[in-house]
Amino acid sequence: MKILLFFDKKGDDVAEENPCCAILTLPGTQELAITICSILKERYGDVFPFYELELKNFASGENWIHAPETVRKLDVFLIAPMQDLNPNDCMMQLLIACDMLKRASVKSITLILPFVSYMRQDRKDDKRTPVSAKMVFDIISANVLVHHIVTVDLHADQEQGFFDRSLDNLNSRALFAADVHTRGWDMENLMVLSVDFGGAVRAEAFAKRVGDIPVGICQKKRVDGVPRIVNIIGEEIRGRHILIFDDMIDTAGSIVAVVEQLFERGAADVSIYATHGIFSHQAIPLLRSSGVEVVVTDTIPRSESFKKENSDWLRVVSISDLLAHAIHEHATPGGSLSKLM
Repeated sequence: MKILLFFDKKGDDVAEENPCCAILTLPGTQELAITICSILKERYGDVFPFYELELKNFASGENWIHAPETVRKLDVFLIAPMQDLNPNDCMMQLLIACDMLKRASVKSITLILPFVSYMRQDRKDDKRTPVSAKMVFDIISANVLVHHIVTVDLHADQEQGFFDRSLDNLNSRALFAADVHTRGWDMENLMVLSVDFGGAVRAEAFAKRVGDIPVGICQKKRVDGVPRIVNIIGEEIRGRHILIFDDMIDTAGSIVAVVEQLFERGAADVSIYATHGIFSHQAIPLLRSSGVEVVVTDTIPRSESFKKENSDWLRVVSISDLLAHAIHEHATPGGSLSKLM
């Protein structure tokens, strides 16, 4: 399937005029990419052709990717998923797409990766274990035309150093803080909670963005494989509305256990904000049965039917504005992303 749009500075559709940039997308991020292009047109008036790359899956399991139009000598923004059901398939498709673009003689490649898989494997925590987060960036950077990566909420900020070229790690704090302010909650009764020490800095930044509300940090230990709250560092949670803030939800076992114990400790209400909703294994039934609302972004592709089926507990807010702004600044000489950081 091919989608081709051209935008002029006035917002009218025009014929191709040898643009210097192009936006491409792999299957999985089409909806996000189309929304980004619409924002670029309506808000910034940018001139960008947009192509959906053609993907074929052979019977052997191999992938084949093709650009429907010439991209020769263009600065290309490639929007790609890295957790569309299978992160390993996504990784291979990304590498094949980058190789195809190099052989198609593009000028440069900027990867727009809303989510980067393998980022939790960021250190050796036992004997003979890999640092897969660094390996992923090393493989991507083997293509000399990949000059830049734009992503959202890496698992740890220091992982920016794993990519030897330029990387912008945007965050969802402003997006979620704006959502909180639309809810009509009593700001005096809110408290942000990090489920572990690793997310404490992230939680503190979110609390400041919401309005300098209190922050708590869970101190946990595992009892028979189940995480138990030993202590909550911070203010008393009894009677408060707790906003759990984290970078991702995977199997949801730990976060649901924390929710249950927060109610046992007297929390009046609990809401969960997480950038990346992976929702593997039994996460969906666990979260639904927890009785709390979960808010995630669309960094990981979800169909409209999925959103509708899970609307009783899940809301998805879009990062399209954030990424459109980033692309605009990258495509503008002297552009800056400092306002997005």
